[in-house]
Formats: sequence, structure tokens, C-alpha cells
Amino acid sequence: MLTTQHLAAVSWECVHFVDRATGEGVLRGLSATTSVLRVNGSVLDSKQTLMSAVGDAFRLPSYFAGNWDSLDECLRDLEWLPASAYVFVMGDASTAWRRAAPELGTLVETWLGAASSWANKGVPFHLLFVW
Repeated sequence: MLTTQHLAAVSWECVHFVDRATGEGVLRGLSATTSVLRVNGSVLDSKQTLMSAVGDAFRLPSYFAGNWDSLDECLRDLEWLPASAYVFVMGDASTAWRRAAPELGTLVETWLGAASSWANKGVPFHLLFVW
């Protein structure tokens, strides 16, 4: 079962699938210095809507080009959003996976690369899909 300690730790197990009650429970216990970024998965139905939602959630800079390489670069940087840890929460993830599964698969791949970079710096970097 996912716990607050999991999200506060640097881990290669950084992509999680949980129900709403579990997700909200573990998020309540996070440190105030953890950046919790949220997106509503029910609005995601394409690469464009996904990029826009992630860009808005992370307040990505103007040079973000809305493509996977640019997202990877931005997620590995985040100098404009300093935090001791990062947790990206996608609510209504079941809808998002039904409507944009290939894009979310690529997001997970991109996330794992960025998480590896953050792990080398000792910073927890987690993706939470909430059902």
C-alpha cells in the first residue's frame, strides 16, 4: 500500500496507481516543502491537452515547446519551481487512460527519465494516477 513515506523517498518506484481515498490520504501527510501539482485527467484526450495540462500544472516556462523532448528537458530542470520533492497527481486517471492511453504511456516513459535525473540529486519525484 502506498504511504506518505513512499512519496517522500527517492525511489525508482515513482509511478503509482491508487484510489482517491488512498491518494488524498498520503498527500495530506507530505511535507510543506513538497510541491504537489495536480491535473484533472477527465480533460485529457490528446497529446495537446496533456501537454497543456502538464505545462499549466508545472508552470512551465515560455520556451516549453509542447513536445516530448521539451517536456523531458523541463521536468529535469524545474529551477522556477524549487521544492524538496515533487508529486504530480492526475485525478480521474481512469478517464484519461481510456481517452489518451498512448500519450499517458509516453508521459510515464518521460517521467521515469526525469525521475532518474532527480534521484541522482536526491530529490523524490513521483507521479500519482488517482482512480
